[in-house]
Amino acid sequence: MSTISAADCRNKPHGKAGQAFRTPGKQIAICGIYLFPMYLVGHWCVKSMICLDAAIFAIAAFAFIWYPNLPASGETESQLGQKTKEMTAE
Repeated sequence: MSTISAADCRNKPHGKAGQAFRTPGKQIAICGIYLFPMYLVGHWCVKSMICLDAAIFAIAAFAFIWYPNLPASGETESQLGQKTKEMTAE
């Protein structure tokens, strides 16, 4: 029998498609938040709004895709393993 880690449980509901979105999604959110005020100060309002919109879109996507699947605080690895077994049994 193999053991299931907390990281495996967090990644399981998303599969490879979720993993393919997470890294670029984080980069888009961070870059958009970083560049938004710079473009705003430079009076490039259209570019500023594009950066802000991209960041908001990426953050909203994480709020609906990634955040609900995180384990509750204080949840042990054995509880996470049990949840994973229940999810795969269905």
